[in-house]
Amino acid sequence: MAEQIKNKALFDKAAQAFAKREYNQSITLFTMMIAEDPEDTLAWVSRGAAHMRLDNLDAALEDFNRAIGLRPKQARSYHLRGLIYEKQGVLDKALDDFSNAIALDPEYGAALYSRAALFTKMGDGRRAQEDAEAFTMLTEKKVGEYANENNIWRSQHLTLEEGGITDPIHR
Repeated sequence: MAEQIKNKALFDKAAQAFAKREYNQSITLFTMMIAEDPEDTLAWVSRGAAHMRLDNLDAALEDFNRAIGLRPKQARSYHLRGLIYEKQGVLDKALDDFSNAIALDPEYGAALYSRAALFTKMGDGRRAQEDAEAFTMLTEKKVGEYANENNIWRSQHLTLEEGGITDPIHR
């Protein structure tokens, strides 16, 4: 993600509060970030996610709408807004948002998974199956990529050790 964070220290505190499930505290800190920079999409999305965790669905929806207005090509905002619409029972809007997220980022597994679950809920087993299969293939691909990256790192590390060279990162 190429997003610029103007106040990284404040973001880190807000993210830590979110990770500790201190959602009200994270909302306060993300709100401070938004006050400093009203165009900080990441702060809007993150605050929306915290509102969503507290079931403040209308507030979350407002934050995701704002994030989409600022960065209409960010898949995550559509996915999260789709989750709100699904919770509210507005399934056609949820489906549109999940589909938009996938169109923007075809390898966004969470959106594929959410859309598959929604298709199941809507009784469309064929499309649910298609998304579930796409999600499975994507997951296998990502696991394979991770394993390859790990093997490449390990191979390079072993080569360094065999040559008697100390890894400069772990001295």
